[in-house]
Amino acid sequence: MKVASSLRSAVLTLSAVIVLYCGPASAEQNAVAEAFFQVLKQRGATALAYETITVTDGNIRIGNLRATLNNSAEYALVFEGVALAKPKLHANGDLSVEALAIDALSFGSPELSFSANRVLMTEMFFPSAPKFSVDQHTDLVLSYSTAAVQGIVIEDYTTGAIVPIREITVALDRDQGSLPSHARLELSGLRPDLNALSTGQQSALARLGISELSLSAVADGLWESESGTLTVNDVSISAEDYATLSLSASFGGVTEELILEFTTLAAQESVIALDLLQTIQISSLSLRLENNGQLADILDMEANARDQDREALAKELGKTLERVLLPFKAPEFNAQLISGTEAFLRKPESFQLKLDPTAPVPVAQVMGTLMLSPSSLPYLLGATITANTQ
Repeated sequence: MKVASSLRSAVLTLSAVIVLYCGPASAEQNAVAEAFFQVLKQRGATALAYETITVTDGNIRIGNLRATLNNSAEYALVFEGVALAKPKLHANGDLSVEALAIDALSFGSPELSFSANRVLMTEMFFPSAPKFSVDQHTDLVLSYSTAAVQGIVIEDYTTGAIVPIREITVALDRDQGSLPSHARLELSGLRPDLNALSTGQQSALARLGISELSLSAVADGLWESESGTLTVNDVSISAEDYATLSLSASFGGVTEELILEFTTLAAQESVIALDLLQTIQISSLSLRLENNGQLADILDMEANARDQDREALAKELGKTLERVLLPFKAPEFNAQLISGTEAFLRKPESFQLKLDPTAPVPVAQVMGTLMLSPSSLPYLLGATITANTQ
């Protein structure tokens, strides 16, 4: 699911709001803007100021909005322009907006700065204050359907690293209530600052011939509330021209109560207790590494650094694996791992681990088996390893 068509239509609507001539705001529209300011204030914005509030066809634009966070001038937030498409102020003070666009967002602090050329969000709802929801066990801060952040630059003053990101998009479907039933996140054009790495890390990359990286990522999942099934369609990280690591899986026992427990702990920045994972069941899982083009060159450079060719490198690592796996009494799995590793090193196309148990396996059983009889784990989970397959 790409960012929904509603986001694309919002871009057109909000672009019109920004570009067209804007007249002065009415009292009602000023009340909407004030409600939006109140939303920001309730979430830590202080010393809030702006230059203009204008309107086109009921859509509101706020020009040059600035604020500090928590009364500290060291933490500055600036929006060059904020456009609210079809805003509605409810009687209880809640604010809903069909679409929101922010031009030239920037945030600065003593540790880092963050800037984005544009932020676009659709179907937004801001409660008048963060409201505790009994059925969700968490504070409702805001909700939205789609979001896109474009032209991002993050600068870490502690390391000197400057990291650009072309775009981050999020799309949520909420057809089963307040919790999303389908969520997708996409990140593209992340270029890590390799100069900010340690000398050893830079040397390791240089030895492999890597002078720059462009990364992208995808996370896509479907949750069925009635069955408690979480299907991970795709979680992948890709280094352009090099390799893609992707995960797909299916889990049972993922109930609404469990999700809300995770949400509460995350909001409190608490450690997730392992006992919360005990009821989750592993139905299937696939972890796959694929060559994007230049992985063979990297392996050649690694072999050359060892004064070997790739065939010798494959044999050496195969023998190393044999020694490491001696205590692990799972001969079929061990043989697949060794042969798969050697085949991938000789001809790097793909390397895949699959779990396909005959019946869903509770995480509690996996943990118990890992402690008492680790050699039986591949049989319990139906684990197989293959190389260079479709």
